[in-house]
Amino acid sequence: MERECGTYLTENGGILKNKSAWNEIASAVADTRSNLQVDARRVRERTHLLIDQHKKSNADSLKSSGIDEEYGEKETLLDEILSLVEDEEKQKKKNRKRKRKQKKIGEKKLEKEQWKT
Repeated sequence: MERECGTYLTENGGILKNKSAWNEIASAVADTRSNLQVDARRVRERTHLLIDQHKKSNADSLKSSGIDEEYGEKETLLDEILSLVEDEEKQKKKNRKRKRKQKKIGEKKLEKEQWKT
C-alpha cells in the first residue's frame, strides 16, 4: 500500500485529500492483492496510521541511538510520502499567507477609493 500511495503522490503531487484519489489507490491495492478487500476510507486511515507510527519511530530511534539507522523499503517509502505531505502543507501555508496579504491590499485599496469619493 505504501508503494501505491507513494506512486500516486509522486505522479500527482497531491496530499490525497479528495476521495477520488483514495479510490484510485484502493483500486491499485486491490489489484495487487486479490485476497484483500479495501476501500478508500480504509486505505486513507491505514496510510495516516503508518505515517504517524513512522514519525514516532523516527523520533524514538533517533533519541535512543543518536544516529540514523538503515531503512528498509517500507521506511523509505513512508519517508518519501511524509516528505511530500510536508512539502504540500508548507506550500498551502504559503498560499494562505499570500491570499491574506492580497486580501489586505485589496481592502486598503477599497478604503482609499471610498475616501476619494
